[in-house]
Amino acid sequence: MTQSLTERLQERLATQSAEIERLTTSELRQLGERLKAESETALSSMSASLHAALETAMQPLSGDLSRLRRWGRWWWAALALTWLTMAALTALLLWLWMSPSGWRATWSGTASGTEGIAMYQTFRFEGRSYLLVPEGTMAVTCRRGEEQRPCLVLPMGAAPPVRPQARVDGS
Repeated sequence: MTQSLTERLQERLATQSAEIERLTTSELRQLGERLKAESETALSSMSASLHAALETAMQPLSGDLSRLRRWGRWWWAALALTWLTMAALTALLLWLWMSPSGWRATWSGTASGTEGIAMYQTFRFEGRSYLLVPEGTMAVTCRRGEEQRPCLVLPMGAAPPVRPQARVDGS
């Protein structure tokens, strides 16, 4: 049972090839596992350093964002307060403008000279017009530039009197 040299060499080559393949596969597997472990370690350290760098970079921004949020809340409150104030002032001005008490007559230069007189009772007698003024009215002399005229100082809060039956004494 002698084998020829070629057969023995072929057998030996086959066993060696199988052993080389087994060793190569084993070493490649170990090399793959080492590379995987090293990659995971490198990636985790890079991730940690990247996370730390991002956190460091975001710290000033988060402070600015919180200040911006606070400012935004107060801005909306101030805007709403401004709208309410403008609405209230508009309502007040409209109410005063439309009131029959003659608000416009209280501002100098905006009313005619007879508008305030319309609040008081007048009557005509023998072709002349008379104005009824409330009690407490004082006669004074008013001066406008160089011109002097007789004036009446009305009492504060004077309401127009009720229309009385008036008689004029002939003087």
